[in-house]
Amino acid sequence: MRTVLWDKNGEPILYHTGSGVVYTLANQPVGVLLEPGAGGYREVVDFMGRHHGWYRDGLMWDCEGYLFAFRKGVSAPLELPPAKPIRATLKPVPAPGYPLSLPSPLPQFKPKWSQYDVGSFFGIEKEVK
Repeated sequence: MRTVLWDKNGEPILYHTGSGVVYTLANQPVGVLLEPGAGGYREVVDFMGRHHGWYRDGLMWDCEGYLFAFRKGVSAPLELPPAKPIRATLKPVPAPGYPLSLPSPLPQFKPKWSQYDVGSFFGIEKEVK
């Protein structure tokens, strides 16, 4: 199962697999959704164990509590743009392992969009499509 996530402009930017691995649309593994913790939120960490945000009910939030991405068809505390078509072929590749990390405290979630793009959210180079 692959779940696509869209940004504040309605552009598809990421997807995750049923195992929780998060990929760019260029099929680059960039992180993982950990098992649900406090309030059912899944921590979003990279493969070095660094915390990048939270995911729950089809919404991905940044470290500061701002909405970063959404799954099509979800309800959110702010207006979501229409989801644009996916033009990429989703073919996940094996992801590296990741170290265990201690849970990060939840922020106060805000009904506003995050300032980050995919590259700055995960600390990666801008992907080439």
